[in-house]
Amino acid sequence: MVSRPTEPDAKHPFNQLRLAQLVACLSLCLLIGLGVFTLFRGSQANYLLFGADLYPRLIGTRAFWQGQSPYAPEIQREAEQLIYGRPRRTGEVTYLFQYPAQLVFVLTPLLVVPLEWVGVLWCAILTSILLTLMIVWSLLPTLRPAPFVWGIVLLTGLFYLPALSSILSGQYPLLILAFGFGAIALMLNQRDGLAGCLLAFATVKPSIGLFLPIIICLWALRWKRYRIVIGFGVTLALMLLITFLRIGWWIPDFLNQSQVYEQINSSIDLAWSAREILTVPGMLWLVSSFALWGIGIVALWSESNFPWLALFGALSLNLIVMPHSLEYDLTMFLFVLLWLGWHWREQWWGIWAWIILMWIPWLLWLGLRSAEVTAPDAWKALWQIYPTLLIAILLLWWAKEKFRKDVTFVA
Repeated sequence: MVSRPTEPDAKHPFNQLRLAQLVACLSLCLLIGLGVFTLFRGSQANYLLFGADLYPRLIGTRAFWQGQSPYAPEIQREAEQLIYGRPRRTGEVTYLFQYPAQLVFVLTPLLVVPLEWVGVLWCAILTSILLTLMIVWSLLPTLRPAPFVWGIVLLTGLFYLPALSSILSGQYPLLILAFGFGAIALMLNQRDGLAGCLLAFATVKPSIGLFLPIIICLWALRWKRYRIVIGFGVTLALMLLITFLRIGWWIPDFLNQSQVYEQINSSIDLAWSAREILTVPGMLWLVSSFALWGIGIVALWSESNFPWLALFGALSLNLIVMPHSLEYDLTMFLFVLLWLGWHWREQWWGIWAWIILMWIPWLLWLGLRSAEVTAPDAWKALWQIYPTLLIAILLLWWAKEKFRKDVTFVA
C-alpha cells in the first residue's frame, strides 16, 4: 500500500507556478477578453448578444439580496423580457434562475457592473479562465512545445467548440473547471483546507459539478486528509445557511425549476437527456463510464495518489444522467483532455493526437451539417459520439500502459 505523501511534489505541474505569475496571466487574458468582446459589442445593436445565460441568474442574485426568491416567476419574466426584448414565445428557450441559491455568492460582485457591460465582462472572465488554463498547461517545463506548435495548441484550446460555445452563451462549465483545477492545485500543495473551501463552489451547477466534490471527499476520507472534507463541508454549510436565512427553504423551488426546464426545453429538442441512455450510443457511454469509474475507485482505495480516473468516470456519469440543451457542458471533458495531453507529452505523436481530439467536435459538427443534418440532430450526434470516444481512448491507453507497467498514474 502506498502511504500518503507528506510533502508537495515539486515536480508536479501544478506546483511549478507562482501565485503572482498566475494573477498576472489571468489579468492579461482578462484584458484580451475585454478588448475582443468590447470590439464585437461595438459592432452589434443588441448588447445582450453575449452571455445571455448570465442575465436570469444575475437578476436572481439582485432579488436575493433584496430578500426575494430568485425562483419567483417575475424573475423569469424580467430575464426573458431583457433578453428577447419582449415576452418569451412558445418554442423559445426559457430563462430561469434554475441553479442552487449559493450561486449568488459567485455572481454578487457583478451587480456593481452596468447592465450594458456585464455580459462583456462575464464573457471576458470565462475567456481568461480558458486562455490562462491553456497557457499554464502548455508552458509547463516538461511539456513546453516549439513556438509554432505552441501557437497551434493555444488556438486549439481557445476554439475548442464546447468551451467557445459556453463563453459566448455565458454558461458555467469553465467556472466549474476553474474551481476544480484550483482545488486540485491546492490539494497537491497540501493546502487542504483552502482546497475544500474552493471545492464547495463547484456545487453551483450540479448538472456538471455535483460528483466532483463527492469523489474528492471520498478520496480525502480514505487517506485521512480530513481538512479537505472539513473545508468543503463548512463552506457549503455556511453558504446554505445564509441562503436559508435570507429567502427560506428554497430546495423545492430549485427542484421544481429543474423539472420545468427539462419539460419546456424538451419541445426545443434537447441535445441530450437521460432518456438517451436507453439507446445504443447511450448504453456504450454508460458502460464505458462505469468501467472507468470502477477502475478509478479501485485505484482510489489502494493508492493515495490523486484519483484522476475515478474523477473522470464520475464527471462522465454526472453528465450522462442530466439534460443538456447544447454542447457547452462537454467543456468538462477538458479535465480528461488536458490529463491525456500531459501523459502523452513524451510520445512523438502525443501533442498532435491531442490536437486532433480537441478539434473532433468541430469536425463532427461541420461534417454533419455539410451532409444536411439539422442542427438539433448534429448536437445530439455530438453527445452520442464524442464522450464515448474520449473514454474509450482513455481506457485503451490506460490498459496499454497498465500492461506495460510503465505508468503508475501519479497525479
